[in-house]
Amino acid sequence: MDTARRQLMKALGDAVRNLREAQGMDQLQLARKAGLDPTRILTLEGGKYTINIRDIVQVAKALDVPVEEITEHLTIPFNEVRFRLEMQDEH
Repeated sequence: MDTARRQLMKALGDAVRNLREAQGMDQLQLARKAGLDPTRILTLEGGKYTINIRDIVQVAKALDVPVEEITEHLTIPFNEVRFRLEMQDEH
């Protein structure tokens, strides 16, 4: 995984962890509420999981926040990030 992608995944993971902790939830509670496997939340928060848009939406719903609250600290808009990651995967 390249540096930019690692930084993106870390930023997303940090945002999710901060929002989860602010709500007093543990990783298992968030996973259950989001309908995701607990290991996804663990690896997401650790910056090691290449999350897809569906998972971000599920996590945002589980945290009762807009998706933008998770992605607001990214240096480029999430749609552009997603496009870039998809283009990288094709090559």
